[in-house]
Amino acid sequence: MRKTAIVFISLMLVIIPLVVAKAEVSDEVLKIQQMIEANGLKWTAGQTSMMDLSPEERQMRLGLEIPDDVRARFEALNDSPPPVLLSTQDYFSWDEFGCVSVVDDQRSCGSCWAFAATHAFESAYIIAEGVVPDFSEQQALVCNFSGSDCGGGWMADAYHVFMGYGAVEESCMPYCANDDYPCTQGECTPVAYLEGCEDVPNNVNAIKNALMLSPLSTTFTVYDDFNSYSNGCYEHADVEPLNHAVVIIGWDDNMCDGEGAWIVKNSWGTNFGWDGFFFMKYGSAGFGQHTQRPVYGTAGMPDFSFSPEQIEIEVPSGQQAVVNLEFVNDGNGLLRYNLTPAQPEGQDEYGYYCADSDDQEGPAYDWVDITEIGEVIEFPYNIDDGNSGWLDFGFDFTYYGTEYHRAKACTNGW
Repeated sequence: MRKTAIVFISLMLVIIPLVVAKAEVSDEVLKIQQMIEANGLKWTAGQTSMMDLSPEERQMRLGLEIPDDVRARFEALNDSPPPVLLSTQDYFSWDEFGCVSVVDDQRSCGSCWAFAATHAFESAYIIAEGVVPDFSEQQALVCNFSGSDCGGGWMADAYHVFMGYGAVEESCMPYCANDDYPCTQGECTPVAYLEGCEDVPNNVNAIKNALMLSPLSTTFTVYDDFNSYSNGCYEHADVEPLNHAVVIIGWDDNMCDGEGAWIVKNSWGTNFGWDGFFFMKYGSAGFGQHTQRPVYGTAGMPDFSFSPEQIEIEVPSGQQAVVNLEFVNDGNGLLRYNLTPAQPEGQDEYGYYCADSDDQEGPAYDWVDITEIGEVIEFPYNIDDGNSGWLDFGFDFTYYGTEYHRAKACTNGW
């Protein structure tokens, strides 16, 4: 007789409460967080990849060295007055157009100058060609003839390599964070030739205007607290020498309580800042000095044409008119334009033409001096604020084809 054993298995469901552990930060980060709160600053500090390093290892991530002749050149350039701002946008970022290459990590080598120049060139190439490249920072590190290396260097030394031999692909000369390796660019085929680099004065208008063409390499001072930056508007007084190079990719005038900030790409990997980027308040930490724009092909410079070439519009009061203006981009660069209405000559700040009765095109009225025979009246407004309200003349007058029924703005000469 077959016996069948029936086994009952009891399952015990153990409910373990879910505990979300708070991310631990070092005492150094805690002190920085307390400093931020005490000073009412607008950025946050955290346990970034840089804060996991020793002070000596952090120092190795810097490496900017600016030649004396370059300093003198930029000092003269910065004396020039700020240019007219070409874009009135309060926010602009090349990242939103897909024109920023991936964030890299320079590791334990002071090659920030090479990364800043290489990444700025990559963006200029994307804008011009529509292709995302991966140029070799190792080539800039070991193939320059100016002595720039892991101990420090200048961005233009990298630009000169790309102008001379041409930029080669990362796959042919992989980055090693080591300048002891030989220059093997002769074994690689150049994929792009940089035409030059342009110095940019250190003022907001000039940098914004240059940014409309392509991202820029620039310099600033890294202070100890910056290593903990996680997000927000970083700011610091400008008191120490410049020591780091990065890439400006845009701006946001609404950051920093409306005082504005640059949008910046770093070379410390994606575990620093927000995915490798940070905001820097205008005029803070020496940021924006020694800015350069790599010049490549038609980067950001479209072949621009428009029709008609001139438009004349006369709009009667209370009516509207529509005229179509056609813009054509015949080149490879990204076309951006801004229309600003021009104010005709002779108008005051309110948009009115002022002419006295002796003017042939002015009102055909004979004015009578009533200072002796007129009656003094009290205006129903506060006379102290300079506003007497509307003063009705009791008749219409016409000039330049538009009718007005009250005196407006022209208080002198009438």
